[in-house]
Amino acid sequence: MIFQSCNALHLCISWKRFFIYNPTTKKFKWLFVPSPECKDRRLLGISLAFDPLKSTHHKFFINIYSSKTNSWSFSKIKFTWDWSVNFELGVFFKGVIHWDSYLLESIWFDVENQWLKTMRMPIVGDAGYRYFRESRGY
Repeated sequence: MIFQSCNALHLCISWKRFFIYNPTTKKFKWLFVPSPECKDRRLLGISLAFDPLKSTHHKFFINIYSSKTNSWSFSKIKFTWDWSVNFELGVFFKGVIHWDSYLLESIWFDVENQWLKTMRMPIVGDAGYRYFRESRGY
């Protein structure tokens, strides 16, 4: 099942395992997802970030996976969050993964510089709907 797309690559899930699929080359790569170091940690979400203008190598954010070195690196960023941020629906745009939130503030992550910042969310109108996904690769 396609979990997320970014710049023509697909992040897929099958039997609780993730893989990246490139429909152009028809190749795929299974991702090794490291187990939490302690029982209190859990996977909140996974987001695909790929910018073909920056690199032909891929980075995937759980911690950070590099297809160039075929290994995970652990971001030094520590933060607290509330359950309003939806980490399953990340949108990668111009080098940054943005996450939706049900409240007025959410967060974004700069993949290259490893910065985590807050951002204001638009006020939801009377209908109560807000669309926060990619469109045509953006």
